[in-house]
Amino acid sequence: MGKNIFSIVVLSYNQENLIKETLNSIYNQSFKNVELVISDDASTDNTQQIIAEWVDEHKNRFANVIINFNDKNLGISANHTAGIKLATGEFVKYIGGDDILFPDAIQKMNEFLMSNKEARFCVSKIKMFYRKNDENIILGELPEKRIFSKLKHSDTSKQFKMLAQGCSIPAPGTFFRKSIFEQYGYFDTKFRTFEDWHQWLKFLLHGERLFLLDDFTVFFRRHANSISTSSLYSKNKDFYLDNLNVYKEYIFPNLDKLSLIEAFSVLTKSKRYSKLLNEGINKKNYNLARLYRLIDPLWWVDIPHCIIRNLKHIKMEKEIFGKGASKWNP
Repeated sequence: MGKNIFSIVVLSYNQENLIKETLNSIYNQSFKNVELVISDDASTDNTQQIIAEWVDEHKNRFANVIINFNDKNLGISANHTAGIKLATGEFVKYIGGDDILFPDAIQKMNEFLMSNKEARFCVSKIKMFYRKNDENIILGELPEKRIFSKLKHSDTSKQFKMLAQGCSIPAPGTFFRKSIFEQYGYFDTKFRTFEDWHQWLKFLLHGERLFLLDDFTVFFRRHANSISTSSLYSKNKDFYLDNLNVYKEYIFPNLDKLSLIEAFSVLTKSKRYSKLLNEGINKKNYNLARLYRLIDPLWWVDIPHCIIRNLKHIKMEKEIFGKGASKWNP
């Protein structure tokens, strides 16, 4: 294996009704020299059986196939680490077991990496969607257009400043040279509920600039049982604790890299998580925690975009969760 192989790493957990669609999107890639790696985090449904049967039928399409079924649930970051460590290609793209690759996604990523020899940490545009009455409904794109443009024209220092304010890089759109993980380390396994924000900050703090591919490559599925969505709506304490720990471990020690306004803004954002963890994750405390935004100077600057973003989120929540949905992302 090596330079001519592009590794696609599928991370799955209890996705028996969706995993085939993900795998089929990989099978149908226009780029042919693909290594398929699948790491399942001890699913309790029929996901592993479906994977095994699908691979047995389609394995000849791939340059190599590696399957890993964890004996116990490790959490998101540890499962991502397990999967990417198994990849043998120079280039790596990971994808959740409920998302879908555009047919030419890997072709575009491969050409981008070949044309940008110094690029090791990259992201493309993605389209969010949900399924309704057997129809895919597009919700919008990530990163937001203004964020994408600003990131693309920023150096590493400015990119860190932006990501210190929140994770604006969509994990489903990322792709890499595997050497970046080998040099700086894999996903921090103490973060069980998400793998992305802390890893992106770590890369930037090591001086790795984010490169942006100005094209769409992934359909990012939003649904009630997705790991990221269910963490919000189930009032998952670990999810909020992981977010707070990102501030403590990657942002607070580097406040000197931020302006005074930027530093004050991240401090107010972290206070929301502290309040919810200390006083209980419920609707009342959630609404009280939101009041911290009133003293955040960057929130006031972002109000016009925040209004548009919230309207989109409200629509999405009603479609996915019904009219009684309440927003839990502080």
